[in-house]
This record gives sequence, C-alpha cells and structure tokens, in this order.
Amino acid sequence: MCKVSIIVPLYNGEKTIARCLDSLTSQTIRDVEIVVVDDGSKDDGAKIVRQYMKKDERIRLITQRNAGAGTARNRGVREAKGEFVGFVDCDDFVHKRMYEILSAVLEEKQVSIAVCQEKNVYIEDGNIRFINETKFPIQKSTVYTNEQILDWFLNFSYLSLNSMCYKLVKRSVFMDHGITEPENFRYAEDMVTSAALFSHVDKVAIVPKGLYYYVHAKASASYHYSLRHAVDVYTDWKEIRQYLEECGYNGSISNFSLGMTFSSLKQLYWAEEKAEKPGSQIEKLKSVWKRERRKYGWKPDFKTADIPFAHKVKILTAYLHLERAMCLILKKLSWIPFFNFMA
Repeated sequence: MCKVSIIVPLYNGEKTIARCLDSLTSQTIRDVEIVVVDDGSKDDGAKIVRQYMKKDERIRLITQRNAGAGTARNRGVREAKGEFVGFVDCDDFVHKRMYEILSAVLEEKQVSIAVCQEKNVYIEDGNIRFINETKFPIQKSTVYTNEQILDWFLNFSYLSLNSMCYKLVKRSVFMDHGITEPENFRYAEDMVTSAALFSHVDKVAIVPKGLYYYVHAKASASYHYSLRHAVDVYTDWKEIRQYLEECGYNGSISNFSLGMTFSSLKQLYWAEEKAEKPGSQIEKLKSVWKRERRKYGWKPDFKTADIPFAHKVKILTAYLHLERAMCLILKKLSWIPFFNFMA
C-alpha cells in the first residue's frame, strides 16, 4: 500500500516520457507509486521506462495490447495500490509539489476529489511556451458541493474540471461505484469519467494552483478530427446526461448540450480524411443533434454561470446553426497559438 498511485498511459511516447517521469520521480511526497501502462507502443518508450525503473523502484510497468487511453487508465486503477489515484499523460508533466498538495487537501478537507488548475503550454524550438491557465475564483483551497461543481462543469466555466489529469481521487470512489473510463479509443473519454465522479460524491475540493502542465501538440489525438470523433462527442453527451439523471441533478444542461453540439460538428467540418466527410454522414449527425434540440428545447442561458467568452461564442454559434461558418473562421486563425490549440 502507498498513499498515491500515479497512472501514466503510454503510447508511442519515447520523445516525452523521460520529461514526464522526471517530474513524477521528483515529487516532494515520496509515498507514491508510478504505474506506467504501455498501451501497445511501437517505439522505445517502454525501454526508457525500464531504464528509469532501475533507478527508482516506485515505478511499475504494465503492458497491454493497444486499446486506448481509457482502457489503460482502467487497468491502472485496477492494479493501483494507493489510497488516492492521479493520472498524467505521457506527453505532459507536473509541478514537483502537485501530489503533496492535493493529497494534503484531501486529508484536511475530508473529501474524495481534489482538482487543481492547469497551465496550457506548447513546445517551440525546444522551449516551453505559455498559452493560458485556468483560474478558479478563489484564493485558497475550498470545498464545494457537487451541485456547484456540476454547474461549473456543464457551463464550461473552468475546463480544469473536465480532465482526469488535474484531479486526485480516492480510489474507493472508482471501486465502490463501478466507475470506469469509456474504452474502445473513445474521444474525450475523461470528460465522461469526470461527470461520473462528480455525480457520485457530495463534495469536491478546488485547489487554485497551476500544478499540471498540459502540453498541446498537433500530433496528439486531441487534434485529429474525424467522423468517429464527432459521433464520440454525441455518445459522451448521452452518457453524461445519464449520469446527471441518476444523481438527480436539477440544473439546466442547455449550455452544455449546445457546446457539445458545436464540438461534435467541428469534428465533422475539420475532418482530416476526405473519405470521412460525405454529405450523407454529416447530415445524419446534424439531424440527430437537431432532434435532441427539438426534444429538450435548448436555449443559451448566460445569466447565472461564469462562462468564458470563447464558450459563449460556441454556444451561440450552435444555437444559431452557424457551426460551419465559425469553423472556417477558426481555421483561418489557427496560426495564432490560442486558436490553434484552445479554440
């Protein structure tokens, strides 16, 4: 047993895994294990991990056939020995005090989930370039009800809430409620898992410190646009809605649904494979979203939630059926790092 298990899915990460492991082995809290799950890599990433294992016995390497990040994270949770579990992608890195701070907050506040801020960066000419950082509206670690957290999550108020990587979670929450990440290479799978976690706990601690460095790279799966990803976003939306119904959430999901509509259709309009963009497929998915909109009557609501301007634009764009035009504009602005990586 140990205090913290840090789970690292590894797929073809030979160029970045050393930087990631350096940040994890130098954590100021020593009672950790680093569980690297090699998801069928075809490069020398696992070889680099084995070299680190010779220097640090806290590192474990698990190998599996290529099945996607969701499957790798689920495997890591099952085999973890820690009271708390955290997740780090192999191309990212973290502040040396991240897990000391988050585990201390969990214990002090007696909650099951702690969420920190992330710093969005990209690499240019070997140098780390800052894009922006999520900023929670507080100065010190604060506990919120899951209702407030879900309200922020569903209104895109603070995107740190979306990713599993910015959280430290009691492993028992996964095990007691049977929570797993969507598998089969699902796109944006950790957003669904975040919704599941928030739906099954009463309180969440928010830590207003930028402790995770999310490295944006155009080669990442996050920037591969396809029909499959477009359908995945719709599936994510359906599963999140189901979690909300199960936990009795009474707030509005209109902004969330319109935002997910935009994200889904952006995948269609930016699809890289021409074979994946026949009009019939596009029209079919668009009609599915239209049917859901008619059924639930989604309308933008900006009165109560603190919604970033960029997401207000996306919500309005979907409401006014202007996704194609907006996607074209964003494509023209992609030479600017913010629009390239964050829009």
